[in-house]
Amino acid sequence: MFLILFGLGQRVNLGEVLYNQRCITCHREANNLIPPAPLFKDYRIKAEYVVKILKEGVEGTSMTPFNDLSEKEIYELAKYVEKISAKDVKVDSSLIMRGRYVYENVCSPCHGIKGDGKGLGNTVPPPPDFTKFNPLPTTTIKILNAGIPGTNMYSFKDILTDEDKKAVANYILLFFDE
Repeated sequence: MFLILFGLGQRVNLGEVLYNQRCITCHREANNLIPPAPLFKDYRIKAEYVVKILKEGVEGTSMTPFNDLSEKEIYELAKYVEKISAKDVKVDSSLIMRGRYVYENVCSPCHGIKGDGKGLGNTVPPPPDFTKFNPLPTTTIKILNAGIPGTNMYSFKDILTDEDKKAVANYILLFFDE
């Protein structure tokens, strides 16, 4: 949906307007939130996942539901976030077998065997659903090295080898629903 700014003759995307009004304050480089708000450019994101987050919020984070937005506004904002998220990711198929082994033995207890965030227990905040919110390999490796403050995602810097991190980062890409 586009709005026309009267007097200026410009078409403006409602999702982009809402993003600039409501999201960019937190979802930016060097935000000081604990846990930090993710940068959308570092993930492949499905609009349906954004709709869920906008309606429900994320327990244990500063992301509260956007109850004041209409259904149309939520949908337009979600479509815009999907649009600005990462695209065209290449999987290094030579790393998949090793990545699967690492994922199933190290990551799946929290992230679920299917990558849907439905692992054992009830962690707060919950792990992401990699089928709809999928980190780029560089983002995964960064997270594996540093962990995520304010979550159960601790650092694997001294636990996994660099090759294991690269392998699991590529394997996680396969979970995304194209």
